[in-house]
Amino acid sequence: MIKLHDAHSLHSIDWDSKKDGAYVRDSFLPFFEKGVSACIENVNTQLFLLEMDDLILPVTINNEEFDNSYVCSPYTHYVSYALEELWELKKPWLEKLLTYPIHLMGSWLRRTNMNKVIAVNNWMLSTNLYHAINEQQIVQITNLFVEKYPEHTILFRSLNNKLYPTITQALSAVGYNNMMSRSIYLFDPKHYKEMNSKKRKDLLNDKSLLKKSKYEIITNEEFTEEDIYQISELYNQLYIKKYSVHNPMFTPAYLWNALKHHLFEIKAIKKGDTIDGVIAYFIRDGVMTTPILGYDTNSDQQHGLYRILSLLITMDSIEKDLICHCSAGAGEFKRNRGAKQQIEYSYVYYDHLPPKKQRVWKVLRWILNTWIEPMARKHRF
Repeated sequence: MIKLHDAHSLHSIDWDSKKDGAYVRDSFLPFFEKGVSACIENVNTQLFLLEMDDLILPVTINNEEFDNSYVCSPYTHYVSYALEELWELKKPWLEKLLTYPIHLMGSWLRRTNMNKVIAVNNWMLSTNLYHAINEQQIVQITNLFVEKYPEHTILFRSLNNKLYPTITQALSAVGYNNMMSRSIYLFDPKHYKEMNSKKRKDLLNDKSLLKKSKYEIITNEEFTEEDIYQISELYNQLYIKKYSVHNPMFTPAYLWNALKHHLFEIKAIKKGDTIDGVIAYFIRDGVMTTPILGYDTNSDQQHGLYRILSLLITMDSIEKDLICHCSAGAGEFKRNRGAKQQIEYSYVYYDHLPPKKQRVWKVLRWILNTWIEPMARKHRF
């Protein structure tokens, strides 16, 4: 059985019979009750829940929305966000080399509307984690959306061959094409245990920094509703004001719902009444990832807030024996602490589209996989 649910049919779902059923329910009911933008300010999308066997998968459907956060907009991901992030390469020659082609490609992608997409298992976070999905289920999903939305491209975000070899093989077998999304880092605690003291030096220094800082570490049960506003501001300082307005803008209402229902493991470093930094991660099938991280960006760099917060993530990964999906950015910092680079892909299905629409995806895929991916591996960005 496969069924697509909107706000009117959610009552028919037997949540207890599904993997993480209560988690999905508590995560998305506010989206259906208050609207998506009331939870993530810069996301405008149609949200559905896909029921299939013992799975409930969030699905977003878009038609244009070029100003959307990249979590729902391929155009924002590959054009708007990419242009903003070029400075992070710290290679001026590479910035100049890439800027004009991205603008040129962006103009074409906008005219041909690459944002007419269906994103499956889209939690509208920087990283989507997956339960197992088999080839037969992918065929069912694909047939459903080709029939209901014949003009839309179908995609699965946030996949890499290290964590999800079975899913990526199944997607390829059904006819999905992999397209480089970004360079990410994975920390495996098994590798940490094999590291000698010299390689652990940075982590040991981070532990020493935390001890000297005299921060109190508070967790889920200790937060108040007032703390949520501090957490929201710290995330916005880092990810929205410092990095990009195209990152998802989580509202305090979204964060409060996450805290109430323990959707994230939340940790903050605090002195007195002031929270200086926060992390929030979730876990799925032995993998953790941290969509919420923020700190006081006006703090003296010597205070090492990012180092302390990263340490908290790493230590939980080790203690709970979880692979940590460390997302993108700060590559050298993460490598020095035992993380390994991986290429992350979106898997895209477009065989049902007219040749003109297919050409858009084929050209973009060729550029990304032939030129950008080798460059990312070589320069480790």
